[in-house]
Parts: sequence; structure tokens; C-alpha cells
Amino acid sequence: MPKRCACHGRDTRRAARWRRVLLDCHVLSGHCSRRIRRDRAAVAPVMAAGRDALGLGRGKDRDRSPQRVPWPAPPEGRQHSDRRFATPCRRTCRQRGRTRRAIDRAGKLPVYCAVVCTDRGCEVEVFGRKEGAYGMMRRQRLRLSLVCLLCALGLVVAACGGAATPTPTTGAAGSAASPTKATSATTATTPAAASTASSGGQAASGDVIKIGVVLPITGSEAKPGQYQKEGIELAVKQINDQGGVMVKSLGKKLPIQIVFYDDGSDQAKSASLVERAMSSDKVVAVIGGYSTALGQAQSVMADRYQTVWITPGAAASSIFSQGYQWIFGTLSPVDQLGYTTMQFLGWLVDQGKLTKGLKIALVVENTDHGIDYVNGIQQWIKEHPGYFTVVMNEKFELNSTDFSGLLQKVQAANADIFLADAHLPDYITMHRQYTQLGLYHQMISYGARGPEADARKALGDAVNYIFAGIWWSSRLPYPQVKQFVQDYTAFTGHAPDSWYAAPAYEAVRALAAAIEQAGSLDHKAIRDALRQVDLKPSLLPGQELKFQQNGQVKTPFVIVQNKPDGKVDIVYPQDSATGDPVAPIPRS
Repeated sequence: MPKRCACHGRDTRRAARWRRVLLDCHVLSGHCSRRIRRDRAAVAPVMAAGRDALGLGRGKDRDRSPQRVPWPAPPEGRQHSDRRFATPCRRTCRQRGRTRRAIDRAGKLPVYCAVVCTDRGCEVEVFGRKEGAYGMMRRQRLRLSLVCLLCALGLVVAACGGAATPTPTTGAAGSAASPTKATSATTATTPAAASTASSGGQAASGDVIKIGVVLPITGSEAKPGQYQKEGIELAVKQINDQGGVMVKSLGKKLPIQIVFYDDGSDQAKSASLVERAMSSDKVVAVIGGYSTALGQAQSVMADRYQTVWITPGAAASSIFSQGYQWIFGTLSPVDQLGYTTMQFLGWLVDQGKLTKGLKIALVVENTDHGIDYVNGIQQWIKEHPGYFTVVMNEKFELNSTDFSGLLQKVQAANADIFLADAHLPDYITMHRQYTQLGLYHQMISYGARGPEADARKALGDAVNYIFAGIWWSSRLPYPQVKQFVQDYTAFTGHAPDSWYAAPAYEAVRALAAAIEQAGSLDHKAIRDALRQVDLKPSLLPGQELKFQQNGQVKTPFVIVQNKPDGKVDIVYPQDSATGDPVAPIPRS
């Protein structure tokens, strides 16, 4: 995209004489004319060719569209890597303001630029890297020099016996450190720390299995991301305590080492950190992507780097319908969440707790997650005519702070049932304002959110009788679930909150099973083995984890309902129920 050049005075006038010829940018330190004068002999043939190509002349019929004229071959004995012929764009003409920021972003790669000279002035066009052409940017040279210097210093210190060996994250096999200390002392929570942790001697000599983990532990999704991180760390600790994962090609067990990055709930950062883990840290797989937005950003990297990516926190169809061959997910599709929600409400009608013909107000987040949720609801209603009618279907933006206008529309819709699809921060904010407006509906749900401890802490008894469709519950009547709850509580010091930890825990178990089945650390072998994994007994509803053709599991949802005094019951399906549903909700 052309940007205005910051050259002034004589430089601009000199450039203007050359008008619309597109020249490779060879400007040093902002002195346009100095570079041009010095290379006048080389510029002359370009100018002549440019005038002929553009038909420059005087008059209104003159062609004003800029055209690229190739730079001539360098003088004999001079390479294109010569600084005279390869000045990075970020050094061009002392760019300022928006132009400078654009150049700075481009400057992270060895990109090149061109000067568009017209009778109206001089502009800079940034374009991509030229394969095999020109030299590396000064910034990259400096970075490489610093890395070499650090490596040299590390070797010197190691030779003197004074180096501190980086500790593999989440503990190596046989670690007896307490869970709380292990988390704070050994987990890399920043990119710099992660790089340090993943460059230890074990990783270099193939003595560990490196797994990348990219989750939000800061930002709007910090709480769920932290819970999923804890589930992953618990699984890794338990595997390492048993000696690690057997790799047949090496004839031994290897412990798992986590290379962790906090993406700060930011999509662009999340994608770049996954790319870093796959390309630089050389992990065998990446686990991450809590939320649809972060999952979508991360998922594109798996096929690009042919590295397995497993998400325990994103389930939108937009991720798993792209034909990607290297992605997997331990959450069932979101449209199934909407469908199960309606199955539960339909069952309440059949039980006589609700009446037929009730009206539903739908309010969902403006994401693919929200779209899938609505699709599941509408599919069930279409298959079961006469049960319910949707009288309102509205969307809202993620992390909104004011839902009063939207809730007034809900009030005006005069619906009997209020169904929303929201992430935890929006659920808390929306229901607080719902309560303040004095709204009432016979049944209330916020999709997969409802039983979270943070919500009850923020809203108190206002969360009573809200129901949610979730991917897992600590109240499932399975022996393995009870054992997991005990282990997780001992490891973290708190009980599992809602469903977040279990799918992340199962992602590690499935990956470990695939590595053992593959018998090697070859990426393709692990991917192919993961497609065949059939994890039994699993923590997830149905007690079986098996990936479909698109890489996603399809396990049942459970419906839970908040009760007074902080109690949460599974109320559907009946074979897993720990309590009876309360319907309709009593008026406060």
C-alpha cells in the first residue's frame, strides 16, 4: 500500500522530476538525494526505460498510473546484498506517524520497498520478501549476533561449572515438588521464559517430548485458560511420575516437557505463539485455543507446519469444517450444545413441568460459536413442531459492558424462556443487568456457562436455577471422574470449576496414547495414530474419547442446574442425573 514519503525540500523536488517511475528503495538514513546522486549512473537507464514505458510527456492525455521498472543489474563485482542495494524499509526516509508504524510492522521481516515518484510527490510502497534476494535486516543481524553471544557465554559458564540448567516445565519424571511450587517455579509464562525452558540440554539431546501449550492466563479468558492449563499440567505430572511415554523407536520412555505461552486472550498473539512453538521450539504437538476466537487464530498453523494441534476449548464448526488435516478437538460441536439444550426443554414439556407453545428469546455472541448454538436450537425446533417458538434472535459483541438496550428488547419480546450463549465475562455482566432490570423467565440459560464459581461469587443467589449445557461435570457418576476430582484438588488446592479442566486433561492423555501407538516422535505418525485413538475409560460423558473424521470428538453434553446454597446438580440426561430439575424457575 503506498505511503507518503517523508523526504522534504530538494529531495522531494528531485524525486518529483522523475515522476511516476517505480524504483527500488536504496535510501540511507533519510537522505534521499544523497543516495540518488551517488547512484545516478545506475538510475539513468531505469529513467530512460521508465519514460519510454509510461509515455511521459506534457499534456492531459499523459498516463498517470505508476508502473514498476526493474532495477538494472548491479555493477560488475558488486552483489545485491551490498548495503547500497539493500536498505531495509524501516530505515527509509525517516518515516513518521502511520507510515512509520506500517514500516515498523513490515520491518519484522526482510521486506523491501519501492518509491513511487509522481508530479505530486514521492510515495513509498512496501512489498514482500524477495526469495533469495538482497540481505538480511540490521535488526535480524543484531538478533542473531546476540543469540550467538549468549550461546558463547553459556558455553563458557557451563565449562566453568556454574551454569544453572533450565528446569523442564511441570516437572520431569520423578519430581516430588509440591504442585503449587511446581507451577510457579517451572512453568514458562512468557515467550522469553518459554524459549529458555525449551532450550535445555534434555530437549537438545532428545531426552524429552516437547509439547507446546498456548492458553490465556491473562486477559478476558484468563480464568478458563488457567483451569485448562492446570488440567494439562496434572496429566503431564501423572504421566511423568510413571516414567513418561514409551517411544518404541528409541527403546525407552521419555518424560513430557511443556513449552508454555500465555497469549493474553489476544488472537494475533495467540497465532504467532503457536507458530513460534511449532517452527522454533520444534514441539511434537501444540495444545491450546481456549474460545472460538483464539481457536480459529491458532488452527491455521497446524497444516502449515504439519504439526498436531489439539484444542480443549474451541468447538465451533468453522474450525473443523475447513478440511484441515492436523487439527483435533476434545469438545463436541457447539450446535450439539444448542440441540441438547432443546432436548432438555422438550423433555420438561413431556414431563409436564413446562407447557407446549412457549416463546423463546435468543441472545447470542456475534461469533461462529453463537451461530452454531442457534443452528442447533433451530434444528430441534424444526424437527419438533409445536413445542416452542423463537420470537427474538439477537447478537451482541464479545466483552460488552452494557446490555441494557438488548435486555430491553428481551423484555419487549414477552418471551417465556431466555436462552443466551455467552462467555464467562459476558454471562456475569449480562445477568447482573438482567437482575437489575427485574426480568423474569420460566427458564434461563447462558449456553455452556452457569455453574462457575466466579459467577456465584459475583452474583450470589441471582445465579440460582440457571441451567447450562456443559461438556463435562465433576458430578458424573464415573469412578475415573471421582479419582480425577481428588487428584486435581490435591494438585491445585481447589476443586474443578465447571467443565474446563477435564477436556484439557484428556487432550494430554490422547496425545500420549497416540505417541505410544505411533512408536516414534515423527509428526505424521503421531497424527495418524491420533486419528485411531479410542480412549477408554474417558472422563468425558459416555466414557469414550474418539475423534471423528474432521478431528473433533462427539461426546454427549450434560445439563446442570444451579441450586440454592451453592449446589449444582446434573439434571439431564436421566441416567447421569444427581437431582431433579426445577422448572419453571420460582419468582424471587
